[in-house]
Amino acid sequence: MLHPDDQSQVVSVAPPLTASEVEVVAGLAGVGAGPRRVWPGQPGRRSPWLPCAGGCCLVAEARPGGDPAGWLRFLVREVLAPVARDALARAERIGLPGGHRVDGEVLLGGLGGPRLLVAAGRRVRVAPLDDDLLPLAAPRRRHRGEVVQLAGHPTTEERRRRQSTER
Repeated sequence: MLHPDDQSQVVSVAPPLTASEVEVVAGLAGVGAGPRRVWPGQPGRRSPWLPCAGGCCLVAEARPGGDPAGWLRFLVREVLAPVARDALARAERIGLPGGHRVDGEVLLGGLGGPRLLVAAGRRVRVAPLDDDLLPLAAPRRRHRGEVVQLAGHPTTEERRRRQSTER
């Protein structure tokens, strides 16, 4: 839980985590004396996110079967910044104050190719990257009112031709 040198695997946390929050987040990662399981709904056995000793950042560590995006969403929703009534009650029950923001970009590898995890506030999203670590071209956005051909369905022209030959 030392402060990392490699900033490509780090998201910052503001305000910094308290000592009890560091213990809970580290415990979910399988490190230290904190709880290994807080409540149902955890994305897996161990979190790939380890807090630094000062609580100012979370470091992504490769874990088999641990989805960094899913875990970070869980940590934000349930531990770091719960907003929903049930999540707030669970966090307060174990003494977590909440109210944190996460910010940063983390380069992820894996079977699906390189991806970029982007965390901003309470939002976590993942963007696929190409082999040069550039974002893949976004699919062309449809225009309002654009007619889209449905696969397996005849076009209007084909239907008209069929109707005229049937008569």
